Amino acid sequence: MRRVRQGAALLAAVAALAAILFLGLMPRPEIRTLGLMPEDLARFIDAQYTGRHVFGFLAFHLALLGLAALGGLALGPARRIRLAAGLAGFAIALELGQLPLPHRSVNFSDILASWAGIALAFVPTELLLRALARLRRPAPPPTPPPPADHAA
Repeated sequence: MRRVRQGAALLAAVAALAAILFLGLMPRPEIRTLGLMPEDLARFIDAQYTGRHVFGFLAFHLALLGLAALGGLALGPARRIRLAAGLAGFAIALELGQLPLPHRSVNFSDILASWAGIALAFVPTELLLRALARLRRPAPPPTPPPPADHAA
C-alpha cells in the first residue's frame, strides 16, 4: 500500500510540475485555463500579474509538501529547506527558459514574485511543523521528591 501511495504522490508531483511548466512557457499564461479552481478566483488571480507567480509557487510548494506526506516520505527540516531552495532555483530556470521564446521575456520581478510565493508557503508551514513537533515530544519524567531528612 505504501508503494501505491508513493507512486500516486510522485505522479501528482509530476503533474504539478507539468502544470507550472505549461503556464510558464505558454504565450498568455492564465490559471483559469487549467480549470483547477472556481472561475471567479482564477480570474482574480489572472488579473494580478504578479499574483500568478506568487499563487503558483505557493500552491506548488504546498502541493509538494502534501504529496510527500501522503507518500509517506519524511521531510525533516534540512530536506524542507532543500526543497524550497530547489523551487527557488526552478523559478530562475523557468524564467531563463523563456529567453529563446519569441512571445515571452525574462523578468526579474517574476522571479521575486515566485520566491515570495515559496516564502509564503515555507515560513508558515515551517512554523506549524515545528510547533507540532514540540507538542509531540514526550513530557520529561517527573523528578523524584528530595529524600526526607531523618535527623530531626
